[in-house]
Amino acid sequence: AHYGVLPPAKPQPEPWDTQIPKAADKVLGRIAAELHLAEKLPRQALAAIEAFFRRDFAYSLSPADSEGSSKSIEDFLVRSRNGHCEYFATATVLLLRKAGIPARYAVGYAVQEYSPWQRQYLVRERHAHAWALAFVDGAWREVDTTPSTWAAQEEQRASWWQPLLDAG
Repeated sequence: AHYGVLPPAKPQPEPWDTQIPKAADKVLGRIAAELHLAEKLPRQALAAIEAFFRRDFAYSLSPADSEGSSKSIEDFLVRSRNGHCEYFATATVLLLRKAGIPARYAVGYAVQEYSPWQRQYLVRERHAHAWALAFVDGAWREVDTTPSTWAAQEEQRASWWQPLLDAG
């Protein structure tokens, strides 16, 4: 398990680490202007983006909108301001790129549940997670803007059978 500064497979940023889809450029430009990202050094821009997601954003167990269809990045950033970790990771990567910081989308598991009975950490399907990697000061750094309540919300949704399954 790794945390912090990671040695990715391709240590230096690639050209695609700065690309922004044309469909998202307008909304990202508007938010970048509101956050004054162009005027900030990379560490300051990173801090501004993290603060942006801490304000008025929430984790949601449902990645779909009220009609059941997937939300666009604009819907997430401007209207709903809630979603799964995939939305937070994608939006963070794109805002970092808009700020001129190479960024990547990362997926894996948040290993956080220790079983004293089994004397090991447990990794469950609900621990799957997505976050961003930002290339700042010559190294890739993890950036997780998903509200910290996500793990507790996912645990509440777990089956009441879970303790029995763990004993097996």
